[in-house]
Amino acid sequence: MIELIEAGKTFKTHGLKGEMTFEALDKYFEFIEAEKVLFFMIEGNAVPFFIEEDCDLEEGMIRFKDIKSPESAKQLSNTPFYIDGSRWHGEPTGDVHKEMEEDIVGYAFHDTTSSKSGVIMEIEEFPSQILLLVTIQEKLFYLPLREEWILEFNAEQKFLKMQLPDGMFD
Repeated sequence: MIELIEAGKTFKTHGLKGEMTFEALDKYFEFIEAEKVLFFMIEGNAVPFFIEEDCDLEEGMIRFKDIKSPESAKQLSNTPFYIDGSRWHGEPTGDVHKEMEEDIVGYAFHDTTSSKSGVIMEIEEFPSQILLLVTIQEKLFYLPLREEWILEFNAEQKFLKMQLPDGMFD
């Protein structure tokens, strides 16, 4: 059974092949790239549209397999789109994600317990927890992101300071 989750919106058409500008919520972007299908509500029904394989979504442009002209793309422009939530398993849990609405990839990281510093390379979201992939002195570490361990979060300076339990880097 399809469970629709609103994941973004299309905007105006662009070019002669039915491309449109679009914006997807960051947390769904990788899923959209992998699945290559979006749903639009048309006359009260969820209709799937498949994204062209050669479409570079990073540029903020999207093109669908069955849409070949600006005229046919107009029916989907300035419209919200949805993903199949029953296939997406990355729903974040806990209050940490709400507090850190920004994408923290690239943020500086510091642990006061070990005095280790590094850079957040990736965020992995699992049903039970969120893990940060942090690089410290050319080594990668998976670290749990737990609200009670956060000492400071500064979006302006792109900095996260935590106090992790002893032994996290052993």
